[in-house]
Amino acid sequence: MTGDSWASSVSRTLFDEVGPDDAEAGNLNRRVALFSISYVIIATIILVNIVVAVLLDEFISSVTREKEEQARLLQEQRELEAKAS
Repeated sequence: MTGDSWASSVSRTLFDEVGPDDAEAGNLNRRVALFSISYVIIATIILVNIVVAVLLDEFISSVTREKEEQARLLQEQRELEAKAS
């Protein structure tokens, strides 16, 4: 997801075409480049969406738990006040 150094050590070496007589050496293999770049873009978008979904789910459940806890404490406080009077 972070796109660290694997791009330079793995996929950039695959971009170069190497022919039998080295005449094609140094040329860009467009199919490999297109595949690698599209894979990184798609994988990054999918992973970011998953991370955001998990974080939102945890945030919503945390807010729900907090509201339930506050409602419980308020109910206990009202019961104590009712007993006192």
